[in-house]
Amino acid sequence: MDEIIAAIKDGRDIEKQAAAFAALAKKEKLVIIEQIAGLRSELSGQFLNAVYPGEEDKDVLKAIRRSVFRLRSAGMKVEEPRAGGEPVLRKAEDAREYRGFMSNYDEEGTRVVVLALGIKKNNFVLLNAIDKFAEGLLVLNTIPADRHDLEGIINEYHRSASKQIAFIEISPRYASLLIEEASIASGRFVEEIKRIKPLNARLTKGIQKAADIYGLAVPEDTNIVSPEAIFTHDLFAPFKVTWASLGDDRKEYAGSGGSTIVLPPYMVEEKKREFVRTIVTRDPLASYVPRIKRLMEDYAYLFHVMDNFPCYKGLIEYLGNDNSPQEALSRFVTRSLEETEEKPQDNFIVDPYGTVRP
Repeated sequence: MDEIIAAIKDGRDIEKQAAAFAALAKKEKLVIIEQIAGLRSELSGQFLNAVYPGEEDKDVLKAIRRSVFRLRSAGMKVEEPRAGGEPVLRKAEDAREYRGFMSNYDEEGTRVVVLALGIKKNNFVLLNAIDKFAEGLLVLNTIPADRHDLEGIINEYHRSASKQIAFIEISPRYASLLIEEASIASGRFVEEIKRIKPLNARLTKGIQKAADIYGLAVPEDTNIVSPEAIFTHDLFAPFKVTWASLGDDRKEYAGSGGSTIVLPPYMVEEKKREFVRTIVTRDPLASYVPRIKRLMEDYAYLFHVMDNFPCYKGLIEYLGNDNSPQEALSRFVTRSLEETEEKPQDNFIVDPYGTVRP
């Protein structure tokens, strides 16, 4: 919101700021309208007239009319707001470009999903989402951006990527789907998601839903990679499963077979496997199973976009087994239990506001 206010003060990109305003929650809109009216400038009036035609909420429309009246009463040359026209976000229906991006999960269990919605040529509304595994959507920033801004943010994410952290362009509809799913998981940003959903019918480029991932084309001579090779791939390396009792469970796991009777190695390993089988059937780990399936589908898509067809094909075949999500969860849980030292973590999250030029 501060960015919008600052831009109006300076007379910068009124239409661009109107696009950002259109994606805000009702409460945020009312705060901005009050602050804009307090600026007492003709630029304030231009902004209010720009957002009025596309607004649908009666309370917001009333606040805009009231603020315009205050400006006119103070001697500002401001036109009366007029109804009609298309909402700013709905103009994306005639947009020239939509783009979507996603990363894999980092060591903090977070990933980035970016959706760029074209408003007009070279102008976008950018949705920058931070999604945490098992928790859902933590952050959803809506940013007006021209093409220079957009390329700057995308390039910054690419520069922050590494051997183990990918940042890949994907279907814009799938990027929207990931943001929606994360919002449902966290219960946050519900109003913002409602405003995005009407645009989905226009996001026709690339795959539309998770089921589409299973039928992506691969070269006929593509080999199938084993699950062991897939889950030790760099893309999976940073991902960790954590839960509240991990510390205590790790001690119990490490002590398996540590009785006064010395057990043969195969019996120690079986006790550890049985321990893992037990804890993955209780909450919270049991609730992770469907999310692990979605994670594997997302990673299969990433492998395909990265032209790693053997890993894609192997993961799709693995997903054909009904027990694969629970088996995969057991792999990740075992990895967490066996981890004994903290590794330095790369901070992949980029501040998009720092990349957008003032």
